[in-house]
Amino acid sequence: MGQVESLFTCLQLFCLGCLFVLSTLLRVAQGALRWIVNAVAYNVKFRKVHLDKFLKGIIAHRCGTPENTLDGIRWCKKCGAVAVEMDLRVTKDGIPVIYHDDDITRMTLDEANSSREGEGSSIPTIFQVLELCKELDLTIFLEVKAFIGFGPPKAREIIKKLYMEDQSLYDRMIVCSFSPLLLLLVRLMDQKIPVAIIHRRYPITTVMPRHVLKPLLPYIDGVILWCIHAWFVDLLGITLMLVHKDGLSWWYVEDWRRKNVNILAWTVNDKHEQAFCEKVLQIPFMTDHPTT
Repeated sequence: MGQVESLFTCLQLFCLGCLFVLSTLLRVAQGALRWIVNAVAYNVKFRKVHLDKFLKGIIAHRCGTPENTLDGIRWCKKCGAVAVEMDLRVTKDGIPVIYHDDDITRMTLDEANSSREGEGSSIPTIFQVLELCKELDLTIFLEVKAFIGFGPPKAREIIKKLYMEDQSLYDRMIVCSFSPLLLLLVRLMDQKIPVAIIHRRYPITTVMPRHVLKPLLPYIDGVILWCIHAWFVDLLGITLMLVHKDGLSWWYVEDWRRKNVNILAWTVNDKHEQAFCEKVLQIPFMTDHPTT
């Protein structure tokens, strides 16, 4: 028993030591971030792009049904949607497509379409989608999945190409992402491009629940959320946040409203939650059921 108790005591001391080291590193990181932010803010002043015009009417999440497809976009238009949200990824052979999951990064476009035989519509490229949305007069919320197999620098180059080839996108498409780095790169590249940051509670913990660093993920989430709320949104001149419905409250919305930042809720399918967003919070929302 004495050996077991000694081992348990050592483990407790080890955990306490790790927490002390982690808290010290977080304090150092916080100080470094403040220094970097002050240095950047001194040299760069991002112009705010107000996006109120994008927030009127029904906004369809993942292009309706079937999700992230051309048929889904046409269905959204028939249902009365004025805007569609979609996910941008890049295939193994470097083709930018509209697709949600990260398995597309390990396949070519032909391989991905072959694996979807019998599931309806094929996977569309971003160029096909932009052409159809222009034809149907639909606003686009382009969520850029700039993580696995598709980093922010590569995503920035694709976004640059899209806006250079079609100048009307400045009035029809918002670049959205969970990645602060991507939004920073886009703003540094072209301040006229409308951008929005996507936010939810525990963003890293939610997408990596079984990661080997799981005990540390809540602390990483804490640092990310502190950065977003303390300085990132204001520094980049962001005026729109896409926030998961479970993280919303009247006080939260009002706090951002005082900072001239609009909130767009996702994904709100329940009728009572939709009424809460419209009548109490007075904010727009995305839904999987874009019926009038």
